[in-house]
Amino acid sequence: MPSLLPPLHDGHAPIYLHHAFQDALDAYEDWKLETAEPVVQVNGRTARISVIFRRLWNCTDMLPHNTMEALKDIVPSGLLRSIDWPEKATFAHAARAMRAALESRKQRRMPVAVS
Repeated sequence: MPSLLPPLHDGHAPIYLHHAFQDALDAYEDWKLETAEPVVQVNGRTARISVIFRRLWNCTDMLPHNTMEALKDIVPSGLLRSIDWPEKATFAHAARAMRAALESRKQRRMPVAVS
């Protein structure tokens, strides 16, 4: 069975994965803490946003300015400052920031163990 999300080709992703990344950012922004991880549509199928972020983990395509601005609006500033952002960020940089934000958010949803 072919993968829902294709592998990168020499570090490059098809444009529909770039669009899926933007959709995943939007879904993350609208995510209510008490609900399950959001999903987005990719080529008529659904994928969790974490899958989108992971697929672009090594994508060398340049991050559009509007996507970077959206990222700055929704990712906690401490997480953004902890990443070594180059002058021209790539989808890989953004994907890593979003995975960190997503994992941090999931941890906040987990009940605290009392000893």
